[in-house]
Amino acid sequence: MDKINNLDENVFIIKNFLSNDEFDDALRGDFNLIKLKISNIFNNQYSVKGSGRIRVLSVGEFMEPHSDQHKDSCKCGYCSLGHNNKKIYAAVIYLNDDYSGGEIFYTNKNIKHKPSANSLICHPASEEYTHEVLPVLTGERKSISFFLTDGV
Repeated sequence: MDKINNLDENVFIIKNFLSNDEFDDALRGDFNLIKLKISNIFNNQYSVKGSGRIRVLSVGEFMEPHSDQHKDSCKCGYCSLGHNNKKIYAAVIYLNDDYSGGEIFYTNKNIKHKPSANSLICHPASEEYTHEVLPVLTGERKSISFFLTDGV
């Protein structure tokens, strides 16, 4: 695992996040050790939630601008996981980089980043960090998302 690099004061990247064995575990759908590793980055202050499902975006696919946590009064169902646990951070592991396009773009910060394979990006779940994934131009973009929450 490489050192932490920042895109801004609250968005950070760790390249070479997973060992070869952990990477193979992820491809098999075993995320238990990976969730522990993410939790350790935050000194086990938060619970790591999410199915860890691999998300594939193909040519022409994208994700519209969104935040991972809306206002406290929001009832959309995407803001919370389980027993209304508030999302604090998002953690995304990028499995490949053999595609073009597909950059993550933080709309309120004017930050665009093309993740490298086996990197982890963490950002606050707040509306301040609204983000989108720009259209994939060639290849397939593969990632796994988790959320750090304030509850067990």
